[in-house]
Amino acid sequence: MMEILKTKSHMIGKLFVYQIAMSLLGLFVASPFSGSMQIVAAVFSTLFFFSLVCYAVIEDGQKDCVSVKAGRMTGNAFSGFVYTFVMYIPTIIIVVTQMLLFLCTGKEVLTALKAVLAIIIRVFLMGMYLGFENGLMDRQYDKVTETMVSNASEAVQFFCNNYMIFAVFLIIFPVVCGISYYLAYKGKIHVDTQVKNRK
Repeated sequence: MMEILKTKSHMIGKLFVYQIAMSLLGLFVASPFSGSMQIVAAVFSTLFFFSLVCYAVIEDGQKDCVSVKAGRMTGNAFSGFVYTFVMYIPTIIIVVTQMLLFLCTGKEVLTALKAVLAIIIRVFLMGMYLGFENGLMDRQYDKVTETMVSNASEAVQFFCNNYMIFAVFLIIFPVVCGISYYLAYKGKIHVDTQVKNRK
């Protein structure tokens, strides 16, 4: 595993930069909309993000496939699972911590920490999925209380308010990237790059 981390440090860095950039883009894409249109914006942002990272991972898998066949390295078909999971560790820790804080403490407990983690998650790490939460919550302004009130069911509110919707993508992302790398490494899928012309 340590060998994978050493040889794939550039991929870990690249995917992390993609994550931050696409989180910011997703936030801006969803911001002008409300209701179901935010879900549409989130679908666009998510597909764009996954296509970007999967392209990079598939390209990396192709390069490793060529290098292994040429005898220049000993590869591992599961490298994609490993380095995408490692790249996602900070996100996993932050999201799981936030979930536990909301599930195990009262609303008035550790509010400052919750606010900081919320900004990190929603702006810098998982902004591409924010439209799913906002669209499902269907918040409307209440003139009486002068606050935003959700019209969603209690189950949906519980799911969204406790950051479980973000936790879903903690599982999906490494799995999709790992499968993409595996298939590219095995020569099942490919993208058009200069790697196919390498000898």
